[in-house]
Amino acid sequence: MGYHGEEITSQYFLDTKIRYIHQNPVKAGIVEKEEEYLLSSCGEFYGVRKCPIELAPL
Repeated sequence: MGYHGEEITSQYFLDTKIRYIHQNPVKAGIVEKEEEYLLSSCGEFYGVRKCPIELAPL
């Protein structure tokens, strides 16, 4: 286990990593839906609310 960096080589790979990150608060039981976690960019991805950190275009 541990950290091992991976180069993002495709849009599909990037999308899978974004989904994984957005699902972490759900799996931890902090929220029921990924877009409910206020410190995540997920709400902005879904157009629910602005993210506390400005996102660069993909």
